[in-house]
Amino acid sequence: MAMITTTKEGLREFRWTAPLGPLQYNLFDEKEGPRAFDQAGGGHHLEIPARMRILKRKILTPPWQGFEFNRSLIQDIIVNLVGFIPLGFIFTATFVQAGSKHDVLLTVALCFTLSLSIEIIQAWMPSRSSDLLDLILNTLGGLLGAKIFYFIGMGSIFIKANGTRINTDKHG
Repeated sequence: MAMITTTKEGLREFRWTAPLGPLQYNLFDEKEGPRAFDQAGGGHHLEIPARMRILKRKILTPPWQGFEFNRSLIQDIIVNLVGFIPLGFIFTATFVQAGSKHDVLLTVALCFTLSLSIEIIQAWMPSRSSDLLDLILNTLGGLLGAKIFYFIGMGSIFIKANGTRINTDKHG
């Protein structure tokens, strides 16, 4: 906790106060009953439910469930689409440099797999949600990154280790 005081000379002084102790302290040593008592003296006792309920996990919730067009949705769309563009660009550059004939396909598959993994992990995190729209937008962002790689001509500057240019005209 912080405190501002005035010195004898009339100067204002900022300093930290000594800690007051814990705000809540529960030992859970009651052994029975629906309550864990607050040992810190604040009276913030915890109520223990008779039965614990596990939240239902929803993996890849469809976009039409709970759809609400608002600023948050637009921000979510932009973040998920734009967030995977650099990844798609880098994956494509890596596959082109490795001489792959299916660089865009591999990039999209890798972005899809990575996004699917993220969405499955989010389903198990209490503060997160797993959405199908995020998976679709992340995958499209990866595809867009791959197309941007070819659009700006970066594919033509990659040269194989033996000195021959890699043909990038296939993606136009």
